[in-house]
Amino acid sequence: MAHFTVGIFGGCHVEGFGVGADYAFGSQLAALLARSAQDAHIVTVPYVKYRDAEAVLRDIRARSVDIAVLQIGNYEASWAQFVSRLSRNSIARKCGLARLLALVSDGSSSSSSLATLSDTGRTESFCRTASYFARHSVIKQIIDMMFGHLFVDYAVMQREMQNCLDTLRAEFDGITIVLTPFPHMDPANRKHRRRAGILLTQECLSRGTPVVDTFAIVDAPRYFLPDGAHLNVHGHEALARALMGAMAIRCRRMAI
Repeated sequence: MAHFTVGIFGGCHVEGFGVGADYAFGSQLAALLARSAQDAHIVTVPYVKYRDAEAVLRDIRARSVDIAVLQIGNYEASWAQFVSRLSRNSIARKCGLARLLALVSDGSSSSSSLATLSDTGRTESFCRTASYFARHSVIKQIIDMMFGHLFVDYAVMQREMQNCLDTLRAEFDGITIVLTPFPHMDPANRKHRRRAGILLTQECLSRGTPVVDTFAIVDAPRYFLPDGAHLNVHGHEALARALMGAMAIRCRRMAI
């Protein structure tokens, strides 16, 4: 059977954040392929975003990728990217808004976390306030209902999705398989991930690009680390099996 290369492009999950590279879904996919007697090589490229379409294409060519798996959109469809923008804004830093939202965003309730996020002085009252917000997700949901349109720019996200998919469709002769943004156990982030996944699925279906709905695979606390944001070993395993199935459907040369 011919040798083929699978390139996985995505976020921190690609390198197994929280579980280690050996247990990431790419490594588990490699093990499944090996047990199925497939002559496959897996390459992973973490911290990729939809706006990096040209860089993804260069990597595909440089690594002779036959099957490109896109696990992109988690960062864009979350509070994290908005907090990152605020952290670079001097006014937001001085008024403490970036630090407060950072704590609310990642669910941390410890004042020690605040020290690593702050480049200005902090007060005890601010720590108590931030911890309170972080512990009460209902407050976070209210904030998201009022200002969520500022956190995730869906118009920009959709344009970047379209450009990435069109670039690969026009310039890549292999197979592209897309994973929707992963579920999130936090309700506010979860809402954005789900909406982004629906947009992405529509864009993929309109182009005939295979798409795997991760909400149908790992949408349960048992698949996540305690932070509710990153997959645990079982989550990575479930995702690898789903990806294996998607590849088998698309790749007739793979006798899986």
